[in-house]
Amino acid sequence: MMEYKRAKYINPNGQAVINSGYVWQNGDVIEVDYNITNTTAAGDKMILYSTGNGNGIWVETYGNKNVWYVRCGQTSSNSVTLSSSLRGTFRLQKGSFSVVGAGDLALNYNGPTGVPIYIGGRQDGTGCAYVDIYSMRVYRNGLLIKNYVPVQVILNGEFGLLETISGEIFTSITENAFVGELGGVSFGGAIVDNSGSLIINRVRLMDAITDQYIKFADPEVKQICATNWGTNGEITYAQAAAVTGISTKFRANSNITSFNELKYFTGLTSITGGTSNNSSAFYNCTALTSIVLPNTIKTIGGFAFAECHSLTSCNLPSSITSVGGTSFWNCSALQTELNLPNLTTLSLNAFYHTGITKVKNLGTITSLGGNAAASYGTFGHCPNLTEITLPATLTSTGNYNIQQCTALKRVVIESSATPAGLTIGTSCFDGDTALESITGLERVTSIAGNSFRNTTSLAQDINMPMLTSISGAPFFNSGITSVSSLGSITNLPGANNASSGAFRKCSSLTTLVLPSTCTTLNTYCLNECTSLTSVSMPGVTTINFYACWGTGPFVLNAPSLTSIGLGAFRSALITGIENLGQITALPYSGTSQNGIFRECTRLLYANIPDTVTEIGNYTFMGCTSLKNVNIGSGITTINYKSFMSCKALETFVVKATTPPTFGGNVFDSTNSTFIIYVPYSADHSVLDAYKAATGWSAYASRILELDEDGNIPE
Repeated sequence: MMEYKRAKYINPNGQAVINSGYVWQNGDVIEVDYNITNTTAAGDKMILYSTGNGNGIWVETYGNKNVWYVRCGQTSSNSVTLSSSLRGTFRLQKGSFSVVGAGDLALNYNGPTGVPIYIGGRQDGTGCAYVDIYSMRVYRNGLLIKNYVPVQVILNGEFGLLETISGEIFTSITENAFVGELGGVSFGGAIVDNSGSLIINRVRLMDAITDQYIKFADPEVKQICATNWGTNGEITYAQAAAVTGISTKFRANSNITSFNELKYFTGLTSITGGTSNNSSAFYNCTALTSIVLPNTIKTIGGFAFAECHSLTSCNLPSSITSVGGTSFWNCSALQTELNLPNLTTLSLNAFYHTGITKVKNLGTITSLGGNAAASYGTFGHCPNLTEITLPATLTSTGNYNIQQCTALKRVVIESSATPAGLTIGTSCFDGDTALESITGLERVTSIAGNSFRNTTSLAQDINMPMLTSISGAPFFNSGITSVSSLGSITNLPGANNASSGAFRKCSSLTTLVLPSTCTTLNTYCLNECTSLTSVSMPGVTTINFYACWGTGPFVLNAPSLTSIGLGAFRSALITGIENLGQITALPYSGTSQNGIFRECTRLLYANIPDTVTEIGNYTFMGCTSLKNVNIGSGITTINYKSFMSCKALETFVVKATTPPTFGGNVFDSTNSTFIIYVPYSADHSVLDAYKAATGWSAYASRILELDEDGNIPE
């Protein structure tokens, strides 16, 4: 229903309006019912002032003889003979003059278009007691648009008016005017259609509102509608309401600019569309800026408004239950909010690259239309989208469907008492660089590669207790700060390429808690997480090559570890190696870059378990802060340059009773004062063996025994 507010009209000249007053606006013809009595005094006048030309239009009575008309101050010779009184109707019509009948005189009005007419008073403005005004009517194109009844007018021309919120004055009516619904909005005996453009006096014309012609803002739209569904170049409200389909009558029409009158086509339940643009209603209407859909619409077909680049306004009624694929594709100027509480079906790419600003309600949909191609998506590339709410019924986002929404700040995933599992597809939120918050991740069961890639503003915890599957690089280069739950996943995914790894380049990530079910850290999965101070990995048995390259500065504690790959912690920022579980070797193959802990420049200490038999080439090469090394009793081989350039080395403990095979250049460029500690033996035979062994003998002066308890003596 339209809203109205009380308003007033003030005579711009400040003149008093005597007896009764009326406003004539936006009409072609004005009728005034009058009565002049007591005309015995020559010179009594009824004056109609036209502001703007200063001359006025008036009728003079000379005794009880004649009535003359005067136009813009010039007297005409046309006259009629009167009796002692004059009662009739003046009809002022722009550009014409005629005597209508007995007592009816038509006067030519040359005043400015749309300015008010004031009735009453003398030519000199002092008033006249001999003129009674009964009513006034204003016509446009033969239709009565305003019907004024006498009201008492306050001096200085203050009128009681009704005005729309937008400021358009509709009528001068009594104070007890009412507003109600009757085929439109009705008040005070008149009816205004829902566009607020036409008022019809039903009592006088005796015509139903549904039989009146629709006024179209766009002449080409009118022509199409009148040709297909109207008569004689016009279409009535009743005819529009009877239309049940518009087919492709407007398709690819580059001339139409607005179709707000579509709201009167209340027989429509769908906007034509299909699986291709050939069957769509408004496809490629590139000049269309505004359209108003009737509240009866339930379905918007595929491609219905695709490529309407200029469309800035299109209401989407709450009655809509289905939106077809690609229906608003590339409507880049359409800045609107989506609130579709009855929606059950949303098809692929429906709002791709539109100007929508918020998605508030998507009803009870279960998907966002399926899996989009890499560059598209149902809400993909919507640059003005700031917020989206996904319903509790949604079970899959599909691939790419909310990607590259660079203004998107907030995502709400709704839930219920018995939450449905949600799958987040490949690259769903990829490139949403402004995303600050996503709530409702608790019901996510599966998350695919690049889901949140490059969400650099997403500074929050990730808590997904229902998660069972994770793949690809879902949080590559994300701004997340912690991961408190990853459900029951079995691995952190990764691959040997530059854009892989579950949490690769999450430079703000500080805490990672892995479930006990997670057994494997794959290649690049935690690469370059440069703020990671705490990692809990109780069930991890395998850390694959390059899995944690450049990551830290946490202390490595992997109590279940049995296998570690080449370069797994190459250039990592770890500060300590506390527990390496049950691994049997720190392997090496290939180039020097594959040293497992090579160039971990913040590493302070390393504990190597008794199960390790071999330390491969280059394993700790370049660990320039490494001070203390403790190697277990099972070691048999320490290979080439494995501790080269450990310039801060202070203590090197080897618990094997038999000196391990010593590779070449093991301690090259290492601190020349570090001490090597070997197991205690009562006869010092172990110490002697080390001092005499190949490679070890070069450091004989610095080889000492541990105490009997296996500790470094004080």
